[in-house]
Amino acid sequence: MKRLFFAFLLLVPTLRSEAQTAAVDYRRDTFIVYVFLLEDCVICQNYSATLHQLHEKYASERIRFIGLFPNRFSSKDKIAAYQKKYDIPFELKMDYFQTRTRKMGVKVTPEVAVYNKSRDEVLYRGRIDDQYVALGRRRSVKTTRELEDALTAIHENRKPTVPVTQAVGCFINFVKN
Repeated sequence: MKRLFFAFLLLVPTLRSEAQTAAVDYRRDTFIVYVFLLEDCVICQNYSATLHQLHEKYASERIRFIGLFPNRFSSKDKIAAYQKKYDIPFELKMDYFQTRTRKMGVKVTPEVAVYNKSRDEVLYRGRIDDQYVALGRRRSVKTTRELEDALTAIHENRKPTVPVTQAVGCFINFVKN
């Protein structure tokens, strides 16, 4: 019995250090905020100012924003025109084969995925906020800001509390590869 007690005492510091190791530490990780867009989606267009503000507030060496167009009818010229017209301050490019779109589990635009590149994990996927209740139905006042909450959590070295929400937007036309 004494041996078992002493073995337990030796094990306690190991258990404690494993619990401490399991704590999140994002200080050295790099993140990509993938923003899935369609140039003719009115909801995407309406979120331009919000995306600009979030980029201004959170973009850094560790947090990068990339806009992806997951369709085959977008072109470099259309994307460049969209970027200029809606003053998008981050890189925009095509996801022609929908590789990132499928990997992130995105179904509509605008939808976002906050991806921890260092750990190959999606920390948040879904809507930007709750401004849209359904297609064509907007709230007069936003009550939640899930993307901003996720970015704040990462900035404060915490895991986002809400990992997934349902985005409202224009459906992505998936093609068979």
